[in-house]
Amino acid sequence: MDTTTANQNEVAVLDKFPEKINDIKKAIDNLAVTESKVEELKQKYSGVSIADENDEEGYKLAREAKSILVKTRTSSEDDRKVALKPIDELRDNVHARFLSVQTELKTIEAPITSRIKEIDDIEKQKKEDEKLAQEKKINDRINELIAKGMVFSGEYYSIAAPELGITETSIGIVDIRTMSDDLYSNFLQMVVDKSSKIAAEKERVAAIEKKAAEEKEAADKKERDDFAAQKKILDDQLAALKKQQEDMKASQDLLDQKKRDAELREQQAEQNRINELIKHRSAVLVGLGMKYNQSGDTYTFEEVEVSTHWITTATEGAWVESVQDTTGKIQAKKDFAAKELEAEQAREKKKKDDEAALAEKERLAGLSDKQKMQEYIKALLAVPVPPITTKTWKPKLGMVRDFINDNLPV
Repeated sequence: MDTTTANQNEVAVLDKFPEKINDIKKAIDNLAVTESKVEELKQKYSGVSIADENDEEGYKLAREAKSILVKTRTSSEDDRKVALKPIDELRDNVHARFLSVQTELKTIEAPITSRIKEIDDIEKQKKEDEKLAQEKKINDRINELIAKGMVFSGEYYSIAAPELGITETSIGIVDIRTMSDDLYSNFLQMVVDKSSKIAAEKERVAAIEKKAAEEKEAADKKERDDFAAQKKILDDQLAALKKQQEDMKASQDLLDQKKRDAELREQQAEQNRINELIKHRSAVLVGLGMKYNQSGDTYTFEEVEVSTHWITTATEGAWVESVQDTTGKIQAKKDFAAKELEAEQAREKKKKDDEAALAEKERLAGLSDKQKMQEYIKALLAVPVPPITTKTWKPKLGMVRDFINDNLPV
């Protein structure tokens, strides 16, 4: 949009604005009226409600409230749009004109700004290149001095060899940076000369040291050779002595082994004898009724006790005497136990008989004479009839049976 068109649009908007002022004033007057009615409507319709579907008065009032409130609100919205429309149009027009003129100015400004930046960048790059070239020159000088033998101590670069009698030559980083090319060239030549002198002196000293080392190595070699020869003689003597000792040890080991074998055979024979003795004598004790007690390593029968140690150490005579004594003790124990058992059984039988007699006595005491007679006759009837065939006794036997049956209480 050019300036002429923009001015025409502006004039059109501004020309129409005064006549729109009346619309704005009218809308604001309507707003004032609406504001004054809000409190009245709030008092009148706040809390309006319908109790239920049968509340006709409540429903009618609610419909009335809604109609008036909606009409008042929509009328207010129409006034708002009328009041703001010309203001919005004027604002949009002014905003567009400002943006348009700024865009035109930027179009003119852009190539100028771009060219200024190009020139500034060229100058900046030129200064940067000069700085880098200067830094490279300084670094090249430092590397060259180091290559010629100078070392950095933390404060300055120096070259010296006091151990060879050559004094120090040094230079600081400021001098390296500021000295002229001619002055630096002269200083570099001085460093080269001193470096060559140090190298030559070190070479001379190294040659002397090498010769001394070679002479020392020759002397050391002769000493090592002499020592090796003496050591060989001594090693041969030690080897012969060691073989003699090993032969003697082998002979002694053979004798010791034979002795151990003999002792082992004797021990095994003794152990076999003891095992057989234990087997035989233990069988005797078991036969007497004794039992082995592992915790005490003994054979026991009640208080009678025989240790395994006694089994293995007793002589045959002592063993026989011990067995006889043990046999008597065990037999006495068994006899006493048998008598005790017999007496206990007799006491138990008498106790049972007495208990049975008492129970029978108590039972009979509870019976009537009739019941007693029934049991007595039933007991007689339970006695088997003897097979009698003689004419004298057979009838009498029948008479006795009939008498018994006739007198059995019912």
